[in-house]
Amino acid sequence: MYKQLAYLAFVVLLIAPTLTSKSQTAERAWLWVLDDNTGLGVPGASVDVGPGNSCIGTTSKASVNWTAHYVTGPAGRAASQPFFEWFSCRVTLNEKQLEVVSAGPMQARPWPGPKYMALQRASQMFLNVRLTQTTDAETGLPNAQRTTASTQFRSYIEDLDDGQLLSDVTAIETLVFSKPGYRRYEYRDLIRQPGTIWLTIFLEKGSGMVIHKNSTAHDSGDMKDTFFELKKEQKEPINKNQGEIISLNIEPAHYEDGWIVCGYDAKTIVKAHNLKSVDIFFYSTGTGVGEMPPGKLGPLQKVGASDGVDTWEIDLPSELMVTDFWAQGIDKHGKPAGSIDLGNVGCG
Repeated sequence: MYKQLAYLAFVVLLIAPTLTSKSQTAERAWLWVLDDNTGLGVPGASVDVGPGNSCIGTTSKASVNWTAHYVTGPAGRAASQPFFEWFSCRVTLNEKQLEVVSAGPMQARPWPGPKYMALQRASQMFLNVRLTQTTDAETGLPNAQRTTASTQFRSYIEDLDDGQLLSDVTAIETLVFSKPGYRRYEYRDLIRQPGTIWLTIFLEKGSGMVIHKNSTAHDSGDMKDTFFELKKEQKEPINKNQGEIISLNIEPAHYEDGWIVCGYDAKTIVKAHNLKSVDIFFYSTGTGVGEMPPGKLGPLQKVGASDGVDTWEIDLPSELMVTDFWAQGIDKHGKPAGSIDLGNVGCG
């Protein structure tokens, strides 16, 4: 088994600055240097920037008129000027030039989603570089390909407006982020998987709470996620009779290269309350998500109950290869209750 620490990294989406409006508040720009293997910031990297397009895929000593120089801080980023579509760059670490695998910002555009998924007045450029990686002695494969190590935290948590990194932000097991002067941010239904997991975490100045419910196994902060806000002293409304799926797991299983991998004896286990039935739905590989009706397993059998939480189980087929995998329940009032989507699952 390959050995490596696993990281949970909080990184961000962005909106590039609009430079034509003089009335807008001055916007910040940030330059990130990220390890292409782990996704983590590279501190102490030296970055030269100039005109042209000599950047990605080269470590040659290109003849460029370098016009700006940056050194990344502890998080792997530096304050910079705004970047445009084409530029030349050179990244060095400990006087060794690194290959830039990819580079790019997200362009300025109207943002239709929740404001907690985009910076309001800041732009960012990401340079992904290739670092020397250790390999397994037996196979020679990168150590990052498989791991059973515990998830650890490394946070890039930013002010919602200007992208300033925030220190002293407290995160507890339910991933509730808090800092004096900012709205409390609760991120629910996260999946702990080995490797680097990208989350979008922005904190907004003010009082009250923002609740962000994850909808997929990828913890990606996508448009499927749901948000709602509570004002200061406002309580979250709870319907004790409403059905809810609390968790969806496959056991025994392990996570490998973006897949949940299980053997012939695996079961799907659902924790829920106030449901009268539960089924599993999936899209098999090669069928095209949404082009055909999903496959179905079920109904699950209720095998136990404790403190108002019911446990439902079903044995998985001996051969299963799917790209989407989720549970759907019906509560006592006939209303549906869905789970997160576990994504890629392979058993056999």
